[in-house]
Amino acid sequence: MATDLQGPNETKVESILSQMAPEDKKKLEEVSNECQIMFDKTKKTALIVGAIILPLSLLGLFNDVPTFVFMFVLSLAIVMTTYGVGKSRANNFFKANVPNKIVKTVFGPSGSYHMKEGWTRNYISGIRLFRMGNIFQTRDKISGTVNGVDFTVADVTSGQRTTHTDGRGHSYTTTTYYFQGIVAQYEFNSKKVHGSLEIRENEGGAGYSLIYNRSDNIDFEDIVFNRDFNVYSKDKLQAFYIITPQFIEAFKEIKRRIPGSLIFSIQEGRLIIAINGAHNNLSYSSKAKSADALLESLIRELLPYKWFVDILNLDEDFGQEALAKAKSAERKARNKLEEKKQTDDDTFNSIKEEL
Repeated sequence: MATDLQGPNETKVESILSQMAPEDKKKLEEVSNECQIMFDKTKKTALIVGAIILPLSLLGLFNDVPTFVFMFVLSLAIVMTTYGVGKSRANNFFKANVPNKIVKTVFGPSGSYHMKEGWTRNYISGIRLFRMGNIFQTRDKISGTVNGVDFTVADVTSGQRTTHTDGRGHSYTTTTYYFQGIVAQYEFNSKKVHGSLEIRENEGGAGYSLIYNRSDNIDFEDIVFNRDFNVYSKDKLQAFYIITPQFIEAFKEIKRRIPGSLIFSIQEGRLIIAINGAHNNLSYSSKAKSADALLESLIRELLPYKWFVDILNLDEDFGQEALAKAKSAERKARNKLEEKKQTDDDTFNSIKEEL
């Protein structure tokens, strides 16, 4: 079951909320209060419908028990549908008016939120981080900039619905979900990070790569990191320079604080983070004690996207030093091989002359 993405709270939510223009804050509070009114009306309507319909199901007792059970279940379904439709209407009203302003408050003018937009199927299929099936849904797209680093994130669901036929000719359907979570992409300031690398948490079925073989798995000196994550790369030398001890500690901290199964993938100048089991909620909650409390909870959902930039130092010239060191080490190794080959040739020629 997907949970709201909640990360660290070092950033003071109150300080972010204070940056909101007073007129915007007042508007959001009015929307929140309107949603509460809509939600209360929904509950009242559902109770009235239930008070009318459910007693009618008792009439089924005059026939037989199966009739009573059928009428009771039907009545309950009507009540729940009435409640669900009203709740959905209130939430859609909320999401059409509130989240975009909250996103701009957290990420600045470049921030944007689109409830009905997300990643394309071609994009998700192309990054190959999890299996794809005939079920594909995506929504709640958030874009913004953190310390000069552009990012985009959206909810994604991928799965397979299959129809089977048993020996008696009866058909039934099974549904398997491969991924239910968020996919985020961060653009590196440095576009010179070539090649690809995957870091997969060893939980929730995320540990096995769709691109790499098990022989591409790389072990590091940190026992806990090796236990919790699988690292895959064709260029192991560059991987050792990119996955520094600081990075290892960062990934361990991310695992500790962020719920869900984690996948990190470096692909040609971009970092892609997939978290199975988390999602962007940014929805109305009647449980919030006040409009301010509701706005603060929305801000907390967005803070992890800022935190990823900070803890992974994505705003720095990411990968340049690592790439330079990898290339330098590769040149040195090549030069040593050439020097050794030349020495061996000279020795062979010298022995040959003596003979």
